Amino acid sequence: MRTELTPEAFGADVLARTAEALDREGGAETVAAMFVEPIQGAGGVIVPPPGYLAGLREICREREILFVADEVITAFGRLGKWFASEALDPDLLNVAKGLTSGYVPLGATLVSDEIADVILPSGYFAHGYTYTGHPVCTAAALANLRVIEDLGLVERVRDDVGPYFQNKLAELATHPAVGEVRGEGLIGAAELVPRAGRDALEPGLLLGFKAADLIREEGAIVRGIRNLIALAPPLVIAHSEIDELFAATRRGLDRLWN
Repeated sequence: MRTELTPEAFGADVLARTAEALDREGGAETVAAMFVEPIQGAGGVIVPPPGYLAGLREICREREILFVADEVITAFGRLGKWFASEALDPDLLNVAKGLTSGYVPLGATLVSDEIADVILPSGYFAHGYTYTGHPVCTAAALANLRVIEDLGLVERVRDDVGPYFQNKLAELATHPAVGEVRGEGLIGAAELVPRAGRDALEPGLLLGFKAADLIREEGAIVRGIRNLIALAPPLVIAHSEIDELFAATRRGLDRLWN
């Protein structure tokens, strides 16, 4: 008989095995840093179990391994917070997309005081990118951040449209083509299953890509990833537009199922 672990128990098991692997590799002698997405985006909107990220951060701190939060997807309001990892005190934090809301390309790396205190007095820091500090991109970022603040979009996602979106996502779990939903704030995913059931799932089915095409024909854009669809609407989305998004998604899934 298969015994299913609770999310918390699964997270604890993975943390234990991660610690063992780091120690086996020699800790900080061979592992400089660990890069972690607070919610894995392109991998399928993987939401970690409660306490997992804090546990991972502690494992790194105990072994003097740098903890790097990859917030290219999650920063600047997507989860109803400016930064999803702010409570984790990461050593470095990578950001991009939300910095300019995608209008122009720009990325940035934030570093802790401890790292900055080593770098700044050490003379010329020979690191950068070809278009580092480009005036158009940085102006767009400043304007974008000002709009996010002025409109209170982070709080809006946290208190209003984020919970509304998650409620609609939970309702989508009743569709026969959906095996599981997960998400937080304004990001979510629906794992899809064929008519033959979950046991018939295989990578070559590509149900997510098929569903994304059908949903687009119904008037909404979602992302197909293997056998799932991911949804990440703009922070300014209204309740009526969330309703429209999920109505189009249901129509597309109806067509996929039938």
